[in-house]
Order: sequence, then structure tokens, then C-alpha cells
Amino acid sequence: MNSVADSMRYAGARGFSLVELMVSSAIGLIVLVGVTYAYLGNRETYVLNEEMARMHESARVAMDSMGRDLRVASFIGCKPRPEAVQNRSGVNLDVKSWVAEGIRVRAAGAVAGLDGKKPQLQVFGSMGGVAQVNAAEFSTNADEIRVSGGVTAHRLEEHFAGASSRLAVISDCDKAYVFKPDAVSIPADRTQTGTIKTTFSAAPGEGTIGEGVFGRGAQVFALPVNTAGAPLNIYDMRDSGRKDLLGNAIYSLFHNGAELIEGVEAFRVCVGGDGISGAHGLKPWHEVAAEEWKKAEVVQIDLVLRSIRPRVLPEKVAPRITLCGDALPLEITADRRLRRLFSTSVALRNKLGEVTRAEDEK
Repeated sequence: MNSVADSMRYAGARGFSLVELMVSSAIGLIVLVGVTYAYLGNRETYVLNEEMARMHESARVAMDSMGRDLRVASFIGCKPRPEAVQNRSGVNLDVKSWVAEGIRVRAAGAVAGLDGKKPQLQVFGSMGGVAQVNAAEFSTNADEIRVSGGVTAHRLEEHFAGASSRLAVISDCDKAYVFKPDAVSIPADRTQTGTIKTTFSAAPGEGTIGEGVFGRGAQVFALPVNTAGAPLNIYDMRDSGRKDLLGNAIYSLFHNGAELIEGVEAFRVCVGGDGISGAHGLKPWHEVAAEEWKKAEVVQIDLVLRSIRPRVLPEKVAPRITLCGDALPLEITADRRLRRLFSTSVALRNKLGEVTRAEDEK
């Protein structure tokens, strides 16, 4: 009985015809293709924006770091003349030349895949004022420097305590000594006078400057030391040791041996100043003569960053990028990577006008 009823119920039912199946499949395929294209388009936009954001953030970090160091190049206190600076630290360092030049750019070691214009930027200069001498006078024969307390004491602890490899500068407007702090005493309440214990090393051939006394008003500054023990900030471009998705090396910018940013394709340094001639007033570092470094007053940093992902753009391109005021064209093989040039110019404010004043005094 039930089977008869079931047969009568489905007697008029029928399935999809072949045409209907083909039409519905086509509609579904069109919808699927549209969704896929929308997904891929959104993904490409996301990847492009992500790489762009990474490059801008990396450029900001690198330029801020180099700019901060370049702005204190040659700084060693209240602008004493280079000849009035003595090295009493026991570290082998020609402080007079470094104070006069502030920066040097040398060829870095050869790295596979990079051209021969790969610079190593070296910057010499002390940090901002750390402490003010709080004694009636300080003699170079003493082994203790008394400095004012308060916030200053905290900065003393931050820069010197427990860092036997660091160097310091005591300076007034007439003279400056580079020395190595042996110990730093910080009062518990941070409100009293702090002390820096030190032993001044002999300075062969330096002689004496006046009475060799630093009175009230002289200041103590931190002098950063890199991993090699030299009081220099060093920037260079190296192989990071990592590979991208195509197996190509990823190059990075390093600061004192530590990786600062990745995805660097070119790093160039150009200098300008009174007596330095070049395109747009700038000269590439490898064309600067030895005697011209003392005349450098402006440094331009050119940084070309590229995307870590090898396939970011929809098609292959080879953008035209020139560096150092068009003096150095960059050869780029067409590919789908995103590239951007970032440049900044920094005035060596501790050297501005020094060349002019030196000429006037002759």
C-alpha cells in the first residue's frame, strides 16, 4: 500500500536536465572565478602595502640612527680646538684627527653580489652632557671626579656603571680629555653628589695644556664604544645570512656589528662642504680626497630598500634610480620586487663654519 502511494507521489517528479546542469555549473564557476580574483587582488594589495610599510619603517629606523650619530660628529664638549684634546684613556686612538674630521667613510670588505662602492660609515662623537663637574677644581693628577647629583646621577649610572669598556670625555671650552672610568659611585637617594673614579693614562708627546685643571662648569660626556673597542659608530651593509623565497641573499644594514634593518639593495654616502665640489654640491665618498674629509660639513645618506618577497608587483620592472645627486646610477635587473629610494641630508653642526674660521685665522 505504501509503495503504491510513494509511486503516485513521485510520479510527476524529474531531475535536472543536462542543459540545466551545464548552466548552473557555469554560473557557479563564474562566481568562483570572481571570488578568486577578488581574493588574489586583495592579497596582492595587502602584500604590497605590507612591504611598503616595512620599507618606510626600516628607512625611518636607519635614518634616525645615522642622523643622531652624525649630528654629534666631532662633538667633544664646548668646542675645544682639536689640538687641545688629549687621549688619556690608554686606548690607541688619534683623537685629534677624529675631532677634526668627525666622520670617515672607508671601503667595506668585499661581499658577493655587491658592487665595489659599498661604504663603511664611521662616526666619532660623544653623546649629550651626562654630568656637570661639582667641584671647585679638578686636577688631572686626582683620581676622582665629583659631579652634581639628582637626575644626573641616574644618567651616570645608565652610561657608565658596570661598563668598564666604555670611554668618557671631560671637557670645558678650552680643553678636553678622553679617559676610561674605573668606577662610578651613585648615591642611594640619587640626590647627592656622585663620583667617577679614574686613572688618567700617560699621553706620550701630548705635553700639558695650561695647568691641566678642569674647574666648576666642565662637563662629563659618554663616548660610545663599539664591539671592537673603538669609540666609533660604524654602519655598513652585509649579507644577513638569510635567503628569500627564490634563494637569493638578503642584505642588511648593520650598526656596530648588529643588524639594524633588512632588505637593503644599496647604501651610499655623499659629502659636501666648503671646498668640496661635485654634482649638486655633493661628492661620492670614494671620490673624496683624504684632505677633504676635514672640510665635510654635510652628509647625504642614500638608502635603496627592496621587498623581501620576490613577487610583489604585477609585472617585471627596472626602475631608474640614481644616487648622490645623479652621480651614481644604480643598475637594476628587471623583476617584480618593490623598490624605494630614501635619502636624508644631515649637517655636521659641530663642524659648520670651522673651515671658514680656520681660513680667516691664517
